[in-house]
Amino acid sequence: VMEGTLIANKECGLPEAYDPGLKTEVSIQFEKMKADVESEGMTIDIGSGYRSYEYQLGVIERNIAAVGEEETMRSVAPAGKSEHQTGLAIDIINDDPETNIDESFKDTDEGIWLAANSYKYGFILRYPQGKEEITGYMYEPWHFRYVGEELAAKIFDSGLTLEEYFGIE
Repeated sequence: VMEGTLIANKECGLPEAYDPGLKTEVSIQFEKMKADVESEGMTIDIGSGYRSYEYQLGVIERNIAAVGEEETMRSVAPAGKSEHQTGLAIDIINDDPETNIDESFKDTDEGIWLAANSYKYGFILRYPQGKEEITGYMYEPWHFRYVGEELAAKIFDSGLTLEEYFGIE
């Protein structure tokens, strides 16, 4: 925990039994953001939210079988080190299955809107482009982490990742 913010990454893990479900404030803020997105003629939803330790084990196994271990480790967190287990991370999708959970999401109207506005609702783009060396994960324009409106605005304005903002090596 850094300044009241729960951190989960390849270096900072969670206990196997940590099981908060999707946090209420995440759901509330997502619904506000979704309403504003829809008022502009776009569609978003949560493609993946809370994941338990056990569920994440399955995600890893399926990904390794599909694309191999090296590629999987660039994009999928080990069980216990997934932000999804915090109950504070969501993968956001639109109504085009071809762009969901894909780098091309960044070029969709929804992806562009989220990159520019999600911080207003307390979310940050967690794995920005060009920051793989810092975050440990490839660019994921669909993966957003709830940190609260005040902190999200500070991180957004700084242009830093969560690790950079808190000085996590």
